[in-house]
Amino acid sequence: MLEEIKEALENKIVISPVVPMVKEGSFMAYRPPAEGSAALAIQKNVPESTRVVAAFHNIPAGKLRDVVKCKAVHDALVCSDDAKAKELVMELTRHMGCLKPLDGGPLKQASTMESLTPLLINLAKLNGLKDLGINFS
Repeated sequence: MLEEIKEALENKIVISPVVPMVKEGSFMAYRPPAEGSAALAIQKNVPESTRVVAAFHNIPAGKLRDVVKCKAVHDALVCSDDAKAKELVMELTRHMGCLKPLDGGPLKQASTMESLTPLLINLAKLNGLKDLGINFS
């Protein structure tokens, strides 16, 4: 898909919440591409002028859908090699309701963020929890 929209991505910011995972039996497992993470694979396949930001991997869909009428603040990790793009995404995140952006470092850290998602899904399933996310304190 990136190849089809490559021209439209010139001088844009791409926010990736992509988590490469597969089902193994009744559990989910992280399966990063050869680049090391989905975010790094995306960066490799977009124009040089495109700034890639990895974010929102660990916010459950149910909570992302209801961030405006939330009951609790959820931490949103944000990684990028472009400081201005990262700050813009963090600022937009602050305005989304009950999300608190946390600087997750450079884009190479996206693999760590991405890998937490299958863990959260498995923990939720094993413990009868719904919309499990991570908050740091």
